[in-house]
Amino acid sequence: MRRSKDAPPGIVAAAEQDFAEFRDRVSLARESARILLEQDVPELDVFAELYRMLTREASPQHAAALAAAAIVRLAQSQQPARRMSSEPGS
Repeated sequence: MRRSKDAPPGIVAAAEQDFAEFRDRVSLARESARILLEQDVPELDVFAELYRMLTREASPQHAAALAAAAIVRLAQSQQPARRMSSEPGS
């Protein structure tokens, strides 16, 4: 995986340490949202619940990490042939 030259070392270290946990939490939240949407819960209500969850995080950094993991997952879903370098077999 190519890293940004401008990323502070602390951010890179935190990402390497925490990415798997946040990726798993995003997967769980995504599955919960999918179930709610399948039950015809309005999209705005699902968004509000996810927003509430993010605002209850221990710190803004944790919320940002969850959002970053979600964005990476979303980008991956748009390109199914690509895998993260952190996944087995990459």
